[in-house]
Amino acid sequence: MTTPNKEQKDVIDHKDGPLLVIAGPGSGKTYTIVERVQKLVQQGVDAKKILCITFTEKATEVMANRLEKLGNAETTVSTFHKFCQDACTDNFIQSGLSDKTKLMKERSLQVWCLKNTDRFNLDPDVIDPGTDLPKVYRGMVQAISNFKESLITSDQLQKWLEQKQKEIDKFTDKEKKENKNKELIEYVRNHREFNKVYAKYEELQQKTQIFDFDDMLSKAIRLFKKNPTILTDYQDKYDYILVDEFQDNNFSQYELVRLLGQHGNVMVVGDDDQLIMRFQGARQENFDAFLNDFSGAKEKRLGENHRSTENIVEVSKLVLDNINKNHRRTKNLSSSKKSKDKVQVIRTDTDAGEVEFVVGKIQEILKKKFKNRDGKNVNFQYSDIAILTRNREFGGKFVRALNTYNVPTTHVGDLNIFETSIITELMLYLRIINSPSSTGMYLDKLLASAGIDDPNISTINHVALKEKRHVYEGQADAVFEVMKKADSLDITQKSEIKSIVKTIESAVKFAAKSSVLDLVYHLIFSDTTGLMKRSLQVNNLENRLNVILLNKFYEITEEFQNLNPDDTYQQFLNHLTLLRSIKIDVEETLDIENTVHVMTMHKAKGKEYPVVFIADVAGSKFPTPHRTSTFFVHDELTKGKTSLTFSEETQDEDERRLFYVAITRAENLLYIIAPKRYSDNKRDKPLSTLLSEIEFDKKPKIIDVPKEYKYKGTLQSNPKEPLDKIKDETQKQAVNSINTMQLDVALARVVELARVQYFEQNQKTDPECKNFDPKKILSVNISNLNLSQPLSGTPLPLFNPKKLTLSKSSLETYKKCPYMFQLSKLMRIPTSGNVFTDLGSSVHKMIQETVDKTGSIPTKKEALKKLGEKWIFKSYSNKRQETSFLENAKKMTDVYLKWRKTNKNTFVASEKHLEFAYGGITLNGKIDWIEQDANGEYEIVDFKTGGKISQNKADEDWQIHIYAKLIEKEYGKLPTKATLYFLAEDVKRTVIIDKKKAQDILDNELKPLIDEVLKGNFTATPGAPCYRCDYKEICSFKV
Repeated sequence: MTTPNKEQKDVIDHKDGPLLVIAGPGSGKTYTIVERVQKLVQQGVDAKKILCITFTEKATEVMANRLEKLGNAETTVSTFHKFCQDACTDNFIQSGLSDKTKLMKERSLQVWCLKNTDRFNLDPDVIDPGTDLPKVYRGMVQAISNFKESLITSDQLQKWLEQKQKEIDKFTDKEKKENKNKELIEYVRNHREFNKVYAKYEELQQKTQIFDFDDMLSKAIRLFKKNPTILTDYQDKYDYILVDEFQDNNFSQYELVRLLGQHGNVMVVGDDDQLIMRFQGARQENFDAFLNDFSGAKEKRLGENHRSTENIVEVSKLVLDNINKNHRRTKNLSSSKKSKDKVQVIRTDTDAGEVEFVVGKIQEILKKKFKNRDGKNVNFQYSDIAILTRNREFGGKFVRALNTYNVPTTHVGDLNIFETSIITELMLYLRIINSPSSTGMYLDKLLASAGIDDPNISTINHVALKEKRHVYEGQADAVFEVMKKADSLDITQKSEIKSIVKTIESAVKFAAKSSVLDLVYHLIFSDTTGLMKRSLQVNNLENRLNVILLNKFYEITEEFQNLNPDDTYQQFLNHLTLLRSIKIDVEETLDIENTVHVMTMHKAKGKEYPVVFIADVAGSKFPTPHRTSTFFVHDELTKGKTSLTFSEETQDEDERRLFYVAITRAENLLYIIAPKRYSDNKRDKPLSTLLSEIEFDKKPKIIDVPKEYKYKGTLQSNPKEPLDKIKDETQKQAVNSINTMQLDVALARVVELARVQYFEQNQKTDPECKNFDPKKILSVNISNLNLSQPLSGTPLPLFNPKKLTLSKSSLETYKKCPYMFQLSKLMRIPTSGNVFTDLGSSVHKMIQETVDKTGSIPTKKEALKKLGEKWIFKSYSNKRQETSFLENAKKMTDVYLKWRKTNKNTFVASEKHLEFAYGGITLNGKIDWIEQDANGEYEIVDFKTGGKISQNKADEDWQIHIYAKLIEKEYGKLPTKATLYFLAEDVKRTVIIDKKKAQDILDNELKPLIDEVLKGNFTATPGAPCYRCDYKEICSFKV
């Protein structure tokens, strides 16, 4: 979109005063917000004095990137939580929230609840100990969030409950039977138990400096309300505030906007018809509150949908017509995108027929072309297709079926990562290492996964049983001891079993001297298990998902150690046991290019696809049955702010809104599917009320209703025969053995595969493989091998060129080794901590946060205080090492302050992020220090905390010349000088910037590397860098 339409222009041209924008789906609201920011800047508003607040990190990234591409890197774009966190940490004395405060995510809070159940002293008559406690605590954790975002503490709740109990005690028997009073009695009864948990959690937070996402908002609001001077500073800091996704704002988020925006220059953009997050506290009342609280507020609308066809928009309007007109704001929705394709409502005879229809239709669509947003006729890709379901579990059948037909599929959303094969295998090692002598059950599984034959495992178990006949839980079971004596047993695969024993013993020794985090890192990324190395061998969907899951497990371990630094290894295992009952959202990291996306309608919000299937629009599947929450904020407590108790009418209307959101995710083709029967049920499911109420079968101009689809039985429910499964499993074991350098095991697996191949070729004449000769496979004539034939087809793309940003450091990594670049930049494989990196980050943060916009020089006390706040301590192996590095950091602080006092140049910016398009990608960098000399010429300084380099190396430094081009792009001219300042030795290397040389470095040194990146060339270049490589433990190419 390059030219705004009339509605958009009207919003963009709005200058001063409050503005409410009602923006329908696909109406270009992000484009309009960005263009309004730029219009304000053109009208003389300082870009730094504009604040854009978005709802998600993804939305923040999109908006910031769009602004930066228009040359605006000064406007603050932030999520609510990040903005509040920054405000609190900048004023940590008043807020109580500092950089050292630890973040507890929802999953850890649920585990904490499960772990501390006995301490809560819950009444068993109210909370049955035999009930599904993970589900109970899931409801409580959501309620804690709702109470916090409503700014209600446990003390306030307790006082209210006590007051209500006094009222209840005065009820007569007759009054107690009245429905209204019965509901109150039940509420007080349940919430007395709930508040035991809430109060204990608040007590924990006060003692341990732990906070959660909701605390960021509540603490920021209390900070502003209790400290008018701080609030005034922030009101003065931002003259204009723009808020996206306004319909998702809860009470505390709206309160923050109200406090910051008292000058009146506030624009909020949202769509009340897309309010589908009410269960998270989203408030429909925000729209009216804004018009009431901001005097003279204007209301404008964006109604033209630029992404969906006219037929799709018209169907979406039919859904909205069934929402009470008093419960929504009117808007004129339209689309100028004409199409002959009508929305299709497909009635299938069964749910199996539904899956068969979707799979067949996807295969058909993938053979066709369509006109994309740029007006080009292009082939449909996997990533153009989405299947939306009401609940996540409804999507599993589609994922399984599509995988059967080799259609790459990503199931977005929450899942139990502990049920995945890769994490199951990792957990085997973790449990066995904790106590090898008493984990026979897990050793049995590990032996099987390593390809040890059942008769051999059985023999080991029988011998162990003879030695330890009566074994109670936690006692030694002799299995590991028997495995150590493999040579004396009447079994085969002895060397393989001894190799497994050696691996376990090595890991046990490592665990004895390591932290929990170090051990998990070692198990994932070293040759000990080969888990990550195996996942990097072949670039397919399964392995890409395995990489994501292993990274997520490492992240979970980091969070555990951060929250529980003194906990033991056994306590970590207990934590994981409790975590198994909690589903974990991997959506943010699940970014696999070119796959069909299967997700819930809630997860689809904010996304768009050329082709959308909305599944299971039938009976009680969608809309879902009415539901009640046990734990919630009572209407009396919200004092008229909003209601967090949802009537049946409200729930019905929210289901319609959800259907509306699902429909408007589609750009070109939309299929709504309604099966009649599920599984073996003989009764037909009634048609969903969402379809019947729009009279879909009476709208032939926009909706096509083909005859009922009958299940044909062509769906491959289990395409792999037993032999195929044996082959697949043996192949995996062979690869794993190669990864862990168990070459004798690998050869054994190869021989077994040769036997499978022999069987396939001779199963009629020699079904028992009596004539199979294993020696033949071991005598191979290399000259007869065709090693050039591609075997894996077209690999999945690792990145989207349009989104790729590269810095000096990432290009240097590529020059060292393209495979290292793939692992670090594209696949984001984490590395263990590095004391030198942490030292540099701490010093840079101190410099950044002791400089205000005037460039004032901090006192030594202020600088050292900030250094202490920003000090990163996790990577130091002991206190002595940390103390030594901290002393070095303090000396560097002295050098920096001395330079500041003698520096005559004028400060311009610190830690400024800049970027520009070059060579088909975006080059970026964060410049430590920008200043101007007496003649107004720009100079840049890059602070270094490592060892100095020679002047010759500095003259050829890529970073300096990339920064120079970034300055030229931002300020219109090159800097005259660039200095590398080595603070540890108080040495400067100053380079005079030459325009031709800067361009030559880009064109002759960087451009060839960029070209290779864009070609997808990530072939490893083993050599000297392997010794210091962070990924040497998982690299198959190292020397």
